[in-house]
Amino acid sequence: MTEPRRVFDELLELLTESADPAFRDLDMRSTVEVLEMMNREDAKVAAAVGAEIPHIARAVELVVDALVGGGRLVYATCSILPCENAEVVRGAVEREGFLVRSAADVLSSQGISADDIVTEEGYLRVDPRSGVGDGFFAAILTRR
Repeated sequence: MTEPRRVFDELLELLTESADPAFRDLDMRSTVEVLEMMNREDAKVAAAVGAEIPHIARAVELVVDALVGGGRLVYATCSILPCENAEVVRGAVEREGFLVRSAADVLSSQGISADDIVTEEGYLRVDPRSGVGDGFFAAILTRR
């Protein structure tokens, strides 16, 4: 098994979004109880991320290696907030020297017309108010 495949398989095993039985009766609790539960769970995040730093670092190294070798990174979120989308991509372009490949070019190479959802910058952006779907953002990054 190749190293990237092994790391990918390890990432599949991580439990990040599984249902927590402690929240089964959330709808029956008071607002204060719900907020206290959420706060306790949020407090666990830093330790959990800290424990996974070696795995996260390896994933980042694999992405960097792929980009150096001519690969591309698709940065995608289920959000339409600029601070989570375009601003993050602009930072990667300015600080790290990435280039944005137009999503329109990639989609049109597959016979998909996306004029109404590709921005001037080349980002794929779906606004939930458009009726096309839920909020979504994607940018295709390559190295210079």
